[in-house]
Amino acid sequence: MLVRAAAVIVVFVLSTSGIMTWLDWRVNPSGLFHGQDGTNWPVVGETMLSWLWPLTLLGVVMLLPLWLWQRYAGRR
Repeated sequence: MLVRAAAVIVVFVLSTSGIMTWLDWRVNPSGLFHGQDGTNWPVVGETMLSWLWPLTLLGVVMLLPLWLWQRYAGRR
């Protein structure tokens, strides 16, 4: 059950980060993400990471109680 939950969280984190980065790239505020020279990949990467790490932290916080429950449930 823990592995399945972790897989779901990984898919959620990666897809949400990717979608939000793509939306920022598409809206292109102030011409930050792309211009006449093409895509500014360092900004795209920074945006992806800025969505990825907080969502990953949230996923870990969500998985921790499940892991603790699985680890200590059989000790009663």
